[in-house]
Parts: sequence; C-alpha cells; structure tokens
Amino acid sequence: MEGIAPQRDLGPDLSAEGGKDLSQLEFGQSKIPRNLIAYIEVKISDPASVNPSARMPLYRLTPADLDDLTTALLSMTGPPAASGMQKLIIPRTEGSFRPVGEFSRVYERYKCSECHQFNGVGGTLAPDLSYEGSRAQRQWLISFLKNPQTLRPTLVLRMPQFNMTDQEAAVLADYLGIVLQSPLVDPSKIDPKTFTPEKAALGKQLYEVKYQCQSCHTIGSGGGYVGPNLNNAGNWLTPAWISAWLRDPQALVPGTIEPRRSLTEDEIQAITAYLVTLRQTGQPRAAARNTNRGASHAGSESEGQR
Repeated sequence: MEGIAPQRDLGPDLSAEGGKDLSQLEFGQSKIPRNLIAYIEVKISDPASVNPSARMPLYRLTPADLDDLTTALLSMTGPPAASGMQKLIIPRTEGSFRPVGEFSRVYERYKCSECHQFNGVGGTLAPDLSYEGSRAQRQWLISFLKNPQTLRPTLVLRMPQFNMTDQEAAVLADYLGIVLQSPLVDPSKIDPKTFTPEKAALGKQLYEVKYQCQSCHTIGSGGGYVGPNLNNAGNWLTPAWISAWLRDPQALVPGTIEPRRSLTEDEIQAITAYLVTLRQTGQPRAAARNTNRGASHAGSESEGQR
C-alpha cells in the first residue's frame, strides 16, 4: 500500500485496488454480486471464498469495521492513467485562422464560424471548410451562397437564406478558394483531355456495377441517402478533389464513413470522368480557369463526407 515498502511473499499491492474494473477481479466460485464493492468486502471477510489458496487470515470484523476498510480500499485508485493508456490519448490541437481584408468583414457579418470550422477554429454544426478551396468550384459556391440547396434531403438542419449580395458571395468564394487548400489535392495532375466519353462510360459502369456507389449516393431519381446527392457533381466538385477523394477519403476528411476502396489509377480516372459529366440544367457552370477554386457549400449537410 502507499507509503509502505513492498515485502516479498506477502499480500498483493492494494494501492490501486479501488481503480480496478471487473475484468481484473477473480470471483472464483463465489456467488457474490459481480461488482467491486462486494468483491472487496468478501476478500476482507472471507478471502477463501474467492481464492481457496489464499493465506490471508479470517478476521472477525464488525460490520462497521468492514465498511470502513472497504471504503478505504475503494479510495485507493492508484496513479492516473498508466503510460500505456497515455499513448491512446490524442492531445487537442489549437486551431489557427485569422480572417483578413474584405473577407473578414463578410465572415464576421454572417458569423460563419458559429457553424463551420476553419483550420480548427469554429463550430461543428456544419461542414468543416478547411479544404473547401480544393473541393468546390467557385461558381457553384457563389450560386449556393445566394440560394442554398440541400445536398442531403434526409437532414433536418439547413443553411439559412442570408440574401447575400453578389459581391459578398464572390468575396467568400475567392478567399476560400485561394487560402483553404488541401496539400493532397493537386490540380496540375488532372488533364481534362483524358475525360473521354469512353472513359466516362467505363466510370459509369464501375460506379453502378462493380462498386455500387448508388447504395449511398443519389443520381437522378435513384440511389441512397447516406452520402451527398451527386446529380450536380460536375458543377460542384473539382476533378482534382474527386480523384483524391476516390484514392483516400479518410486522408482528406478524417472520420468520414466513405470506405477506402482499392481502386486502380485507371478506375479513379474513369469514375472521375463519369462524375464530371453530371451537371444539372439551370445550374452555373464553372469556367475552366475556375475549376480549381472554390469553397464549401457552407450548409449543415456535409458534402465532403458520406
């Protein structure tokens, strides 16, 4: 026990007896309740009932003495977490995001950080926008900010209609497109010329038959509701983001339930070619020079996660 030098061949160390869980207790053939209090009481009052080979003498304790000893042992929980457990604790990192310029004014006016995170700063009600410059196309974002549309019909919470001006929506889109980029998304590795009709047809087959992505995603009138609706993926997502996402979704959004499949590079290119063909009529189409810029849909539904 604490403050007493250990002695060989005596009783076990009791300095952490009160911190044990049931998996550390040996009840033997005893019929006592399976909890720590009952275990300690019987170990003191009748040790042989839980351990026939015990050498502890049988004391004739009064109920008050037994209660006092049990309470004392329960208070001995030992040191904090063992070193092995400490390795399981992930320290919380402090975010760093300082909006500047005209973006700062719009950011503060609409209280974006109340719902969204920016490099670890902000709320968690809506999607994390830390990499939205790599994910969404600029023109799509501007349209979304002016008239938010749901990407997940099953969600109750929606981004409110702020009635932003064209200038305010453009300020948000431009800033996020320049500042909030993922190092894992490299637009220079994407060549739109490789997105041929034949490759898109192969990607459609992979999407629908081999990988059955429609189990979670909706295209047209069919599909599931676990992941975001992909009807307008060609106007919404950048090709570079789609490719990086197919390669390793957890690297882009830790904790996403999108499975990481063992797709070949040819399959990634084919599915990307198919998804960029999905464009809803009446939706803004980003110019080629803007396909690598953008930001989040800024709504409560998480477009980057399934």
